[in-house]
Amino acid sequence: MNILGIDIGRNSATVCALHEYPEQPLRYFQTHRKEIIKLKADEDAIAKILELKPIGLVMEPTGIWYSNFWKHLATFHKIPIYWIGHGDLAAQRKSYGFRNKRDDEDAFAL
Repeated sequence: MNILGIDIGRNSATVCALHEYPEQPLRYFQTHRKEIIKLKADEDAIAKILELKPIGLVMEPTGIWYSNFWKHLATFHKIPIYWIGHGDLAAQRKSYGFRNKRDDEDAFAL
């Protein structure tokens, strides 16, 4: 069971799955970066998300058209959504020393 950080793009999402908060987040990110996945907004993405057995999705509110697919996916499958504001995400990203607006770093920070 995982919490999924999802950085939403136009027709895609970058997903980072964590089952617990890592003791050393930056080191964890550096050694597990390859496990972060990119998904298109399609049936394969639905199957992959459900395969990860999420207990929650963490997303930044983006344009309604961008997040709509992922919001409906979560709602239909009764997966809680935790919305994180842009300012909070920026602060979290900065605390890890990440650069601004990289999809895999944002997914991890979420």
